[in-house]
Amino acid sequence: MILGNTNLSGASEFVVQGLTIDGHAFSLPEDWAMPEDWVDHLCDMLSTTGLDKRTIYSEFVRPAVIGDVRSIVVQIEIKEKHPGAFDRISKFVDEHRLKVRPGRGKTATPVSAERRDPTRNHG
Repeated sequence: MILGNTNLSGASEFVVQGLTIDGHAFSLPEDWAMPEDWVDHLCDMLSTTGLDKRTIYSEFVRPAVIGDVRSIVVQIEIKEKHPGAFDRISKFVDEHRLKVRPGRGKTATPVSAERRDPTRNHG
């Protein structure tokens, strides 16, 4: 499987980094409603809201900060289970020329991530 110029054969997940293929930090144009929230824009398409009104991310696409770079981690299974979401992510990557790399491991390890409540942070 190839996304952009990245060969993902055998990978269980891939990471879309907030960097262009030229190595520049990525941000959406200012005419977008929320230009800084490209990660939320992509992760929210499969998320749900819990009874406590907090976002519960899908196991297929979730936000991450990797080496100080905002990113999304996408399970390869998304292509089969949610082809529309996969197509949307693929088009976004291509349109904005974002870096993509294989994620961890070769076997799927479903992870559900929940957005933290910043009022509960300590320190």
